[in-house]
Amino acid sequence: MIRWWRTVLPSSQYVGLFVLAILTIEAFAMYDQFMNNWRNPVVEIHYPRDSLLIVCAFAYGIYRASAFSPFLRNEYRDWLLTTPWRYGKPLPLGPLRLIPQDVFIVLFLVILGLYRPPEPQLIIRIPFVFLFAYTLCSIFSFVVARHWFVMYVLAFGLTSTPLLLFLPFGYAEVAIVLLYTVAWLGFREILINLPVQADTFTTNFNYSLLMDAETEARYTNKLGTPFDQLRPDLPPWQLPRWHGVMISLLIGTFYYSGLSVISMASGQPGVMDDIAFGNFPMMCVMIFVAFGVYLVTMTNNHLPPLSLLGRLRTGRLLIPSYDRVYSPALGILTVVSLASEQWWNRGPNFAITSTACLIVCGMCLLVFTPNLAEWQLTSSCRIGMGALGKQSALQAQQQKKNDQQLASSG
Repeated sequence: MIRWWRTVLPSSQYVGLFVLAILTIEAFAMYDQFMNNWRNPVVEIHYPRDSLLIVCAFAYGIYRASAFSPFLRNEYRDWLLTTPWRYGKPLPLGPLRLIPQDVFIVLFLVILGLYRPPEPQLIIRIPFVFLFAYTLCSIFSFVVARHWFVMYVLAFGLTSTPLLLFLPFGYAEVAIVLLYTVAWLGFREILINLPVQADTFTTNFNYSLLMDAETEARYTNKLGTPFDQLRPDLPPWQLPRWHGVMISLLIGTFYYSGLSVISMASGQPGVMDDIAFGNFPMMCVMIFVAFGVYLVTMTNNHLPPLSLLGRLRTGRLLIPSYDRVYSPALGILTVVSLASEQWWNRGPNFAITSTACLIVCGMCLLVFTPNLAEWQLTSSCRIGMGALGKQSALQAQQQKKNDQQLASSG
C-alpha cells in the first residue's frame, strides 16, 4: 500500500512539512475556539489553512508535470534513449500522465478544506488549481520538444480559462479537463516518436524559440579546440516571424483576460475600461522601453554611417539601407497616437482599443522588422570595434562548455 502511494507522492520531507503546517494551524484554531468558549462556528484562522491547501495543490501540479518528464530533464531523456524503452511501457521514474493516486491526493486536500471552511467555493476549486498548474508546467515540455501547436493551444487556453471561474461551478473544470486532454495527447505523440525525433529536442530552453534544431546543432556542435575558433562565424539569430505573431496575440489575450478578471471580481460595470484608461500611460512607457531594447540589440556595434550633424551637413537625411532598422517606430507611433486620441477623449470600449494597440505594437517589434543577419550584412553601417575579433556571449559560453566536456571525456 505504501509503495502504491509512493509512486507519485513527493519527498517525505515535503509531506512532513505539509502535515506539520496543517496541525499547527488546527492547533491555533482549537485554541481560538477554547478562548471563545467553543461558540465561534467559523474559525477565522482557517483562511490560512485554505490558502495553504490552494498553494499545495498548485505546487503538486507543478511537481507532477516536471518531476517525471523526460523533456524537462536532459540527463533522464538521454539515458532513456539508450534503453529499449518504447511507448506503452511504464516510464522508469514514474508516470507522466495522471493516475488514480493523483485523484486521491487532490481529494484528500479537498476533504481537509471541507472542515469548517470560511469560503466553501474556494475549496471546491482545488482540482481546478491542480490541473491548471499541471497544464501550465506542461507548456515548457512542449517548448523543449518544439511541439508548437499544442504549446500555443495550451497557452491561449490557460490565458482564457480563469474567466470561467466567475460562471457557475463546472464550466472552468470542464475547460481545464479539456486542456489536460490536449496536453496528454501531445505527450502521447511525442513519447511515441521519441526515438525518431530526439535530435529535434533542444538542449537549452533559450534556444527553442529562437532557432530551429539545425541551427541549434550548428551552435552547439562540439568540434573542439582550435576548430571551433577557426570555423566561420555563425550569423546572428532572431525570433521567427510566425512566433512573433503568436506571442503578440498571446500578450494581448493575457492583457484583456486580466482586465476581464479584475472587472468580474469587482462586480462593477465599466471597471474594465476605467482600468484600461488608468494603465494606458504605463503601457505606452513599456512599449517604448521595448522598442529601445530592440534598437540596442539590433544596432549593437553596427553604428550609423553618418551622425545627425553629418546628415544635416551633407543633405543625406535618409539612408534607406541603414534606417530601415527604425521602421517599427513608424508603426508604433501611429498606433499609439491613434490609441492616445481615444484615451484623451475617453472613447468607448477602450479596453478593446488598448488591447489592439498592444498586439499591433508587439507585431511591429517582433514581426515587421528587418532580418537581423541580413540587415547587419547589407546595411551601410560602421562596424564598431566591439564586433571585431570577439565572440558573442552565447558562443563564448557554449565554447567553454564544449571545452570542459571534451576535457572530462579525454
